[in-house]
Amino acid sequence: MASLNSVRGEARNTFRNNVVDEYVKALYFYYDTNGKFPDPMDGSGGSPITGYSCLAEISSTCSWAGYSIPANIVLNNKLSQYIKVGEPFPSVNSGGSSYQGPLYSCRTFIPICTGERILWMLEGLQACPRGAQSIQFTDRTLCNLILE
Repeated sequence: MASLNSVRGEARNTFRNNVVDEYVKALYFYYDTNGKFPDPMDGSGGSPITGYSCLAEISSTCSWAGYSIPANIVLNNKLSQYIKVGEPFPSVNSGGSSYQGPLYSCRTFIPICTGERILWMLEGLQACPRGAQSIQFTDRTLCNLILE
């Protein structure tokens, strides 16, 4: 039974990584067309965490460590010609918190928003794909992909 659960977790992680890959492609297509990535701060005013947007269907939200982060209508409209925006991927539950994403945000906020990144969580201790930084916790891995 443990082996079956492990295989299911790997399948969910593969799905999560594939969703992120589609968003990364859409963001780079946007970059090729506009000469820059969409501004993570643009349209993120409804987010409880400054500058963070849920990459999800417009009516959806992402759950991230107790925060409910709404989908960003402005961002979704900018990406809509490059990707069919879908539901966020399955959540990762760990330590009483739920993580559902991916999230699009600024790399740094001091003194202003600089750079762009995508954050998502994987089940278990994993290596993140596409050159993303892997930050491992007890039973989950945070992936941090800087867009350059």
